[in-house]
Amino acid sequence: MGPVWIVDSPVNRKIVEGLWAQLPTQSHLDGVTLFKAAESDSPEEMLIENLDAIDLHHGFYSADPPCTILEVVGARLTAGVESALRELGFDSFPAFAHGFRAICPLAAENRSVI
Repeated sequence: MGPVWIVDSPVNRKIVEGLWAQLPTQSHLDGVTLFKAAESDSPEEMLIENLDAIDLHHGFYSADPPCTILEVVGARLTAGVESALRELGFDSFPAFAHGFRAICPLAAENRSVI
């Protein structure tokens, strides 16, 4: 599955705690991480506010291989989101039905998806 980051809401927490119970040996590199967000934040604001933490845990200086494909579900690719992702080295943003992918150039054999 790969690492998943999801907003901490009552519904999400219940599901994630069930996954943690079923898969107790998964680490932050292959499991699910809940993150806090203000209810008033838009999905795009939630994403931007958590990009540094995601990069800290899965980026070039902390993961081998580093994350080079970020799949975003439930948020739009706004100018602010794109700018924040470009600062982390992502340069391609193909859309899909419920979101988009952010792709950072790196040899295909070294790519990891979150």
